[in-house]
Amino acid sequence: MATEELNIQPKAGILGVFSRLNYKPWYAIGEFVDNSTASFFGHKQTMKFYHIRKLTVYVDYDAYKNTLTITDDAFGMNRADFERAVLMDQKPDNLNGRNEFGMGLKTAASWFGNVWSVESTQLGSNVKFFAEVDIPKLREENLNSIQIISKQCDSQEHGTIIKISQITKKIDAPKTKKKIKDLLSSMYRTDINGGEVDIYFNGEKLSFEPYKILRFRNNEWKKDVKFSFVFNEKEYLSYERMVIYFFKQAHIYEA
Repeated sequence: MATEELNIQPKAGILGVFSRLNYKPWYAIGEFVDNSTASFFGHKQTMKFYHIRKLTVYVDYDAYKNTLTITDDAFGMNRADFERAVLMDQKPDNLNGRNEFGMGLKTAASWFGNVWSVESTQLGSNVKFFAEVDIPKLREENLNSIQIISKQCDSQEHGTIIKISQITKKIDAPKTKKKIKDLLSSMYRTDINGGEVDIYFNGEKLSFEPYKILRFRNNEWKKDVKFSFVFNEKEYLSYERMVIYFFKQAHIYEA
């Protein structure tokens, strides 16, 4: 096992600011799932070589311990990826993926709680990396570095574990839990229904039921729409077919 210091400038005060962002729990959790799916789909061919064709993401909230843990069996991170995951103003190598801006993990984790850690190992590697960010400690001791701990592991091991402690945004209310499950199911419906991704929230496997198509006089009123758009000089294509349901008599449109 080896330990190295990593400078995380700017200091922890910036991380503390994230806790005051106008964020929502379901979107914050979505940032972690984005990272997991980006890691899986970004290395899909390599994982197929190892006969791995499905990603599983576990989101577990423990109200008693006041912790939130996100576990995946995606491709995992090497040392450079790991540093980018915990440093400010560090974008991923692949700017065409789901985590284009590279702010998801540290922003969402710092918003959710005072202490968070990341542990990850890349498929085919025999080194696992671990780092913990204790925001109150870093602020109180005026520190600007954290420790990255590396240790040996099996080269077949892969994936990432994010654990957030001292949660400041409670999600144990039934309505909040339902919102999280509904939003995650909807946001990742193409991945889930495509059979390539399983997402669990507190042990419950999430699923998405397609919206019902309106019918009138034994006809389904629908139109397939394929589209693309340009943002920041880059073209984006639709990843799934969007359906517009049309109920002519009432002039009702649903998407």
